[in-house]
Amino acid sequence: MFTLFNGNWSDTLYIFCIRAFIAVTVLPIHEWAHGYVAYRMGDDTAKRLGRLSLNPLRHLDPIGAVALVFTGIGWAKPVPINPNNFQKRKLGMALSALAGPMSNFLIAVIGVVLLKISGMIMYDNHVYYTDAGKIIREILSIVIQVNISLAVFNLLPIPPLDGSRLASYFLPEKTYFGIMKYERIFMLALMIALFMGYLDRPLEIITDAAIRFLDIITYPIDWIYKML
Repeated sequence: MFTLFNGNWSDTLYIFCIRAFIAVTVLPIHEWAHGYVAYRMGDDTAKRLGRLSLNPLRHLDPIGAVALVFTGIGWAKPVPINPNNFQKRKLGMALSALAGPMSNFLIAVIGVVLLKISGMIMYDNHVYYTDAGKIIREILSIVIQVNISLAVFNLLPIPPLDGSRLASYFLPEKTYFGIMKYERIFMLALMIALFMGYLDRPLEIITDAAIRFLDIITYPIDWIYKML
């Protein structure tokens, strides 16, 4: 799933192009979601700094974008959040952290719905096995896979990922901020593990399970379409 090269240059370039498109569309949505929920919870830091925007230039991190293209996992510039502005500090931190991965999960759900509906329509119109049908299915499949991967990756309880900030809701503040002092070390170790492929298998297992879950919860689409 996260392999740099699969043996076919044209297929690999094709996947890279789709991932590049995802990098300039999905990553900004992820960061906007963080900022928007923080704003709704009382922190206007992201709004004042112009980060409540879907403009990719305001969010993209060059290294994170390249990582997404080459590994299927990436990141953008974190939206600044000031927890002191939240009325309920720990709840505000947890919900604003959760917003990013949930935006990826929602995009994946939409992708699964579109994949199923388009697949059934194309099959009924004898387009499913054509080149056009194959391209549509592959694009949607990659969008689903990358978004689920991003959601799973960001929910890992490792600084500076969203999962570590979500964990702040359950940890004593002294313990949490003691761990966060080593955020840069964790980030370096995480990048090395990502590019060396050490996270491939664990993420693949969780991602595949999440995709199967989406298939199950969207199953009614199949029989609703058949009833129409």
